[in-house]
Amino acid sequence: MGHPFGATGIRMIHETVTQLRQEAGDRQVNGRHGSPSSGPKIGLAQCSGAGDVQQSIYYLNKTSNNNQGITYA
Repeated sequence: MGHPFGATGIRMIHETVTQLRQEAGDRQVNGRHGSPSSGPKIGLAQCSGAGDVQQSIYYLNKTSNNNQGITYA
């Protein structure tokens, strides 16, 4: 029942990085103006916890076109 502790947030970050690297295959989202070739430039992953209501928000930014430059804040 429910989500495995910690795994849901990690999975969201993994999917966001996969999208930024344009490695998501059939799940790949289009970039700006609907262009599939440009891919997304930024990503946001948000996860809510239980108990004392923990929140995590990750903003990821693609910094280069070689699919290796991704920063987070």
